[in-house]
Amino acid sequence: VRVFRKLGIQGKIGIAIDIVPKIPFTEDKNDKYAADIGNATESFFFYEPLVLGRYPELAVKVLKERNYWPEDLDLKELKIINEPMDFLGVNFYGTQTVKYAWGEGRFDSVITSSNAENVAYDNFSRENSCYDLMMKIKDDTNGKLPVLISENGTGSNMDVVSVKQDLNDDFRIEYIKRHLRALKNSLDNGANIIGYIYWSIFDN
Repeated sequence: VRVFRKLGIQGKIGIAIDIVPKIPFTEDKNDKYAADIGNATESFFFYEPLVLGRYPELAVKVLKERNYWPEDLDLKELKIINEPMDFLGVNFYGTQTVKYAWGEGRFDSVITSSNAENVAYDNFSRENSCYDLMMKIKDDTNGKLPVLISENGTGSNMDVVSVKQDLNDDFRIEYIKRHLRALKNSLDNGANIIGYIYWSIFDN
């Protein structure tokens, strides 16, 4: 980013990151804590240094407790990581449901949806998750950081090809409708969204 600006290149520069918010399986305090750890160590671990100039406090605590935190980490680099950007790209597909499970995973938790179809259905059923994320970014940046939805979409094995070779993909259509509606609601409530890019398998 610094070199881009130093060279006086015309245009805008940003980064695209995957954000998959974690939500608790139940209202149990252990499930909630597992979701908090998942958000701190995964969902927002790259987001916070880039946007807020710090690592998530809970992530630092947990990583140090488990001896994952590198002792020689130079926190001065946060000033470079936090270099102001022109936009933030967000690859958003939905949420993951987290359940506390002692001794499992890196942090005593597991993702309850174990296959792509269940995850897609989970995301489809939580139309507020996209809205919540957009409002979080708005609140964190006072609405000053433009957001580009750089990926959004879903794969589904529920698609049916008819005898006439027509594709029945109502699941995908409804998924997109819900996410566009969530983004519209975000815009109406002050989110700074500058664009939406639909993802499909052909982009790979």
